[in-house]
Amino acid sequence: MKQLAWLRAGILLIGLLLAGCGTDANQAGPPAATATTAPAAANGATATPAATTGGGTKPLTKVVVAMGYVPNVQFAPFYVAEDKGYYAAEGLQVEFKYGQVNDLLKVVASGDIDYANVSGDEMVPAVAQDIPVRYILTQYYRYPIAATAIVGQGGPLQAPADLKGRKVGIPGPYGSTYIGLKALLKAGKLQESDIQEQTIGFTQVSALLQKQVDVAMTYSMNEPVQIKSQGQDVQVLEVSQYMDLAAVGVATGVKKISDNPDQVRAFVRATLKGTADTLGDPDAAFASSMKRTPEVTGSGVDLQRAVLTATLPFMTPPAGRVPGTSDPATWKTTEAFLREIGLSNKAVDPTTLYTNEFVK
Repeated sequence: MKQLAWLRAGILLIGLLLAGCGTDANQAGPPAATATTAPAAANGATATPAATTGGGTKPLTKVVVAMGYVPNVQFAPFYVAEDKGYYAAEGLQVEFKYGQVNDLLKVVASGDIDYANVSGDEMVPAVAQDIPVRYILTQYYRYPIAATAIVGQGGPLQAPADLKGRKVGIPGPYGSTYIGLKALLKAGKLQESDIQEQTIGFTQVSALLQKQVDVAMTYSMNEPVQIKSQGQDVQVLEVSQYMDLAAVGVATGVKKISDNPDQVRAFVRATLKGTADTLGDPDAAFASSMKRTPEVTGSGVDLQRAVLTATLPFMTPPAGRVPGTSDPATWKTTEAFLREIGLSNKAVDPTTLYTNEFVK
């Protein structure tokens, strides 16, 4: 499971980065060593013990949702769905679980965690290792990874071939940023030996500002926003322009789908309402997010608002796409590419990675 743990680190650390209020992850402090559960007050709303229906009051079913390291604007749709009572209306009381969960998708498969916010690139190695999980809801329709450079520091960054010969910083040879780099190199017909690859940890902002690297692999809605907030212009090369990889969404266990499909459908339905409201009223969604992050103050508030603004296009379905659905071609590409670069140990039928059953 080591490969999967490294992949998990990539997407989870975006939460820590966002919570850093304009700092690198190492300046924001270390993540929790184990998963922790936010108390009800930290969720920004008192948990509702029961839902009132035409037939009276019925108890809510508690479900646990694994998020990232800490609360942040990345999870706005979940917060909106909770604050507006969409989960309660479906008979659900949601507990958000933050922090690192070892072997997360194994825990989801076992049912100890009901749902997990994951990156699509985590699903392929998990299912290849026979972990019975499915991706049930697309939240980001584009892979949120980009090569980022500061304008004026080195030559232009307009195409993958422009990476040749450059000092390229990555957190390490793991996670979504590494997968994104490999995708750009393939698009530019380059090998890793064609660039000066440097492991910099999650310090992309300072590494670029201090000219330690020419280019850094970043989260599209995070580090570029931080750099702009410090008065620098950036050039951004989006991975999604060159390869369509499965991005952030929600996964659950195959057993959960089999045993309680109505609950899965209810959870997805409420979360989709939260997403629609986030897109329709970003200010209200931001307010819901800020209730969960009282430690963000001063200029950090403006930065987080800019991060949410940069995130909204990734949450917006392409024209003609049913919200929440997966594109079969995306999963086919993702499975083949992760196997090609050695991050999946065997061929997997792409149709076993996801289901659109609950978003039709």
